[in-house]
Amino acid sequence: MVQTRALERTAWIAAIALFLFLARVELTSDDTGIIAGLIFLSACALALLQPRHAWRWGLIIGLAIPAAEIYAIYFGTPRSGLSGPKGWAGVMAITLAIAMAGAYIGAGVRKLIGLFTR
Repeated sequence: MVQTRALERTAWIAAIALFLFLARVELTSDDTGIIAGLIFLSACALALLQPRHAWRWGLIIGLAIPAAEIYAIYFGTPRSGLSGPKGWAGVMAITLAIAMAGAYIGAGVRKLIGLFTR
């Protein structure tokens, strides 16, 4: 039980660190492919670490990019393509889909590893 709590605490700390890292990369980079790969791999790694509620890792990681864009609107220079609701809906849908796919694939891999190591 203590080991499970420590692992969950580690996963939460890693999720917050990855959220901040992805938001920073989004603000400083224009390379969408790299950012999409980082979103997928980050969610996958968190779900491998703690697969019980994979949806929360996908949600946390998937919201990093919209949070960075909101920050850019108020404190930086907003991107021109995000001026209306259609742009925001697209960003939210794509980032959440990539993050959820990564999280559930990571959880599935963890379950497969558990089946083969018994």
